[in-house]
Amino acid sequence: MKVKPQKNNIPKGMANVTVQDAILSNLFSEHRKSGEIAHVFRGQHEGTRHVITIGHASYMSLQEARKECLLILEALKDGKNPKAATLTFEKGVELANEWTEKHGTKTQRADLNKQKSRLRVLSPLFLAKKMGSISESDLRQELETYKKTGVSDATVNRLLSAISRIYRIVNSLGYEIPNKCLKIKRRAENNIRTNTLPAEAIPKYRDYLKKDSNWLAAYALIIMVYTGIRCGNVISMTVDMVSSCLRKIHLPITKSGKPFTASSPKLLIPFLQELLDNARKKNSHFLFPSETSSTGHISSPRGSHERAIKALNAMGFNVDCTIHDLRRTFANQLLRACGGNVFKVSQALGHSSVIVTMRYLNIRSDELDEAVNLAAEGMGLESLAA
Repeated sequence: MKVKPQKNNIPKGMANVTVQDAILSNLFSEHRKSGEIAHVFRGQHEGTRHVITIGHASYMSLQEARKECLLILEALKDGKNPKAATLTFEKGVELANEWTEKHGTKTQRADLNKQKSRLRVLSPLFLAKKMGSISESDLRQELETYKKTGVSDATVNRLLSAISRIYRIVNSLGYEIPNKCLKIKRRAENNIRTNTLPAEAIPKYRDYLKKDSNWLAAYALIIMVYTGIRCGNVISMTVDMVSSCLRKIHLPITKSGKPFTASSPKLLIPFLQELLDNARKKNSHFLFPSETSSTGHISSPRGSHERAIKALNAMGFNVDCTIHDLRRTFANQLLRACGGNVFKVSQALGHSSVIVTMRYLNIRSDELDEAVNLAAEGMGLESLAA
């Protein structure tokens, strides 16, 4: 007897028809209106009814669906979220993006587009993997493949951070999935820079910025060079982050993901007061408000910085300094002001380790010679000529 082959196109009258699996009572095959056949888990555990779409017959066999069904049953017995067993990384990205859009801050929502562009480089095979089954080997393979496209080690590290962030948000939503990114060692970025503003150029840099056409961007740069706070944290500062005495700036989240309180010198009090008055006048909770920006605050003050550096070079300073080098400038000036105490500099910058701080410091040869001479005098070294 010849058996007629099953047709893939399901008649309209067969839409939403459910067939129970002969082996697992919790597994069902449902005919969808689109014509596809979906594998669905249906079950009740401790008074809660669970209906989870496991996959579709077009890419998942019945045997694979049974395995996924067993994983869900095990998760229920262990008291875990059953959806965690079948959550793909692609679906995890969707959940993380939805959460950020609804509950994230303006800065987090602005960073969402950067994260989306970073995750686009992931292979379709990686995106289709279950988040719980992604191994360290899978992660290393994706990072190595991305590195071969010619990007820097710093860019590879940013991709790893973006993947790790998806795991953190998904776990905060109730999915208990191990974050294997925490076991991957970050690559050495080899991007140590030594460029800083010379001490004698800092007052002239500040005075030029005070006359700049974009005064908000100029004030942001002045705060960076006199506090060492990163650019992203400065431009997104809100009014409530500045203490009533104008001597402390409280940052709820920094690059490390932790809060930090930066000290503000007396020199900045007039600048901060003017910024606070302007923010209240415009009824904005941002210290650097912008009516044209989607974030509600100004963007990178690169234009003002480039104009100031050009003016310094016209004076004969010959400096090559980026905006982030202002943080390095602050670190080096603070090191000299506190007598070479690296631990104080590390605390002022909010670094987790002195090793990180050492990357910011640049000891000039004349300073090193002076220190060696002082040490020799302290040890009673007499002139050989005597």
